[in-house]
Amino acid sequence: MTQLVRSILCLAILAVSATAAAAQTCAGTASFATGPVRIGAALDFAKDAKQYGGQIAFGQAAGPFAGLSIGRIDPDDTDESATLYAVR
Repeated sequence: MTQLVRSILCLAILAVSATAAAAQTCAGTASFATGPVRIGAALDFAKDAKQYGGQIAFGQAAGPFAGLSIGRIDPDDTDESATLYAVR
């Protein structure tokens, strides 16, 4: 049996035996399996800037979720600053 025939046969077997897969969105934080609300805060004091912020998120263990983040970054050598917003 040639390599091409083997490859086609393997792909055909995989296509026939494939089943539906379930997936979960990974946002890099704790799951909502232990509770419907998640609250967090962050502080970062880097060499040339300070950054701080907070987050609140609501969701279900197996369902939709939503979150809001707000933060601020203050570079050291300037009078400028930025406010950061995120909605998930």
